[in-house]
Amino acid sequence: MLRSGQWVPLARGSYWVVRDDRGPSLRTRVRGTLLTCGPQVVAAGPTAARLLGIQGLPKDDGTLHLAAPPGHEIRSRPGIRVHRTTISPTTRMTLRGIPLTTPVRTCADLLLHLPRMEAVSVLDSALHQGLLTDLDLLSIPPLLSGRPGAPRARTWLPLANPQSESPLETRVRLICLDGGLPPPVLQWRIQDPAQGCSYRIDLAWPAHLVGIEADGKAPHSTPQALYQDRSRQNRLATLLPALTLLRFTWPDTHHPPSILIPLRQALRIP
Repeated sequence: MLRSGQWVPLARGSYWVVRDDRGPSLRTRVRGTLLTCGPQVVAAGPTAARLLGIQGLPKDDGTLHLAAPPGHEIRSRPGIRVHRTTISPTTRMTLRGIPLTTPVRTCADLLLHLPRMEAVSVLDSALHQGLLTDLDLLSIPPLLSGRPGAPRARTWLPLANPQSESPLETRVRLICLDGGLPPPVLQWRIQDPAQGCSYRIDLAWPAHLVGIEADGKAPHSTPQALYQDRSRQNRLATLLPALTLLRFTWPDTHHPPSILIPLRQALRIP
């Protein structure tokens, strides 16, 4: 079966029965690997975050991240990185048959290893999806205590906001704060009584009638999406003729002045 390509090895003694050309999914790879590791090993870090559906992580390089207690025989090898750490019963869970760290423990671990933009994006995503609560944020500092990078990571916790609906919105928001601008209102609602609906603007300064739309490539690149965006913007211009609505995309976040300069001009902030 292996020679014919009908089975693909996942780990020693674990195989994937091929059903298509896309290869094994993340869940399949993790499940197949953990079957050979024993009950003390769980998916952790970026792997646990992806299984939980948390967004904002760096691009996946295919490495599986596992947590194993000190002294466990499993070792890191190509494609698998083992983190030696104690996982208490309160910081582990099972998701669709796969053991992994809880959202709180997963986010705590990621805060220690990710850059600030990605770290806050992860927190925002977990909060927005209901995987974390504001109360959960208070339980993260004890999980950071005594670990390298903990003082830096603690300063990022107050930046988390569940109203950020995408990593792109988080990045734009942080750029605005770093640029010394007033904190924006997230998901500003503008009522349209004639249509019986309301419109939301991703980030806004209502007193200045200035807003930002963070346009991700996937949701805004189809012809239908472009038509809807144009129709929506025309309606907003009718409702609030004085509104200045700026639109930014992911590449803009790699060059903050491309966001801050037009935004300062719109807000009339020198």
